[in-house]
Amino acid sequence: MAVGGDDAGRVVRDGAGDDNIILNPEFDDGLDDWAGSGCKIELHDSLDDGKVLPVNGKYFVAATGRTDTWNGIQQDVTSRLQRKLLYEVAATVRLSGANVPASPCDVLATLAVQTADGRQQYISVAKSQASDKEWVQVQGKFLLNSTAAKAAIYIEGPPAGVDLLLDSLMVKHAQKTTPAPAPDFENLVYGENIIQNSNLDDGLNGWFGLGSCTLSVHGGSPRVLPPMAQESLALG
Repeated sequence: MAVGGDDAGRVVRDGAGDDNIILNPEFDDGLDDWAGSGCKIELHDSLDDGKVLPVNGKYFVAATGRTDTWNGIQQDVTSRLQRKLLYEVAATVRLSGANVPASPCDVLATLAVQTADGRQQYISVAKSQASDKEWVQVQGKFLLNSTAAKAAIYIEGPPAGVDLLLDSLMVKHAQKTTPAPAPDFENLVYGENIIQNSNLDDGLNGWFGLGSCTLSVHGGSPRVLPPMAQESLALG
């Protein structure tokens, strides 16, 4: 039904544009087009006496009263999702409240899909670890192979009792990857040794030991021949 992947990193500005299939992605219109998933959601312009501020817009949303890990923030995307198109997801998230664990918690972007025959599927499209210290991005990609009768994207994951904050959400068509240029086979030089100072005429210049060993250069013929050299000289 779907192919997913994930990646994550520190926050950069989302730059949500017209190609974003998420409506009201930065909550400029309040809670329009958004809903809680098993919990209540609230609109904020700051929290913790101004210590928590929005990153991309003027507001962010908090999912509060969460009693399970799947509780969070959701938006229906049924009418705007197309099959056989690769989408990339970026959600800017943070944790809040008195019950935030000392260690970072998983935050997931999940696509809930109802197929034409009524089957319900939950597809994890992105995952990252978040805390109450800073905003982070949850990033990933997904592709639907068939048309969905109903589809919604959820932001979920932290333990029950932890408030989940969402600053913005972007879901848009993934950029096509530019293929690497073909190798240039013109003006190739064959048989040229790319190892500098290969005969050790310049001492150990360009060479270094591997591990804790020490290198030294000696004159004369080697006392120990490599196995291939012994075979070529019919020794051994």
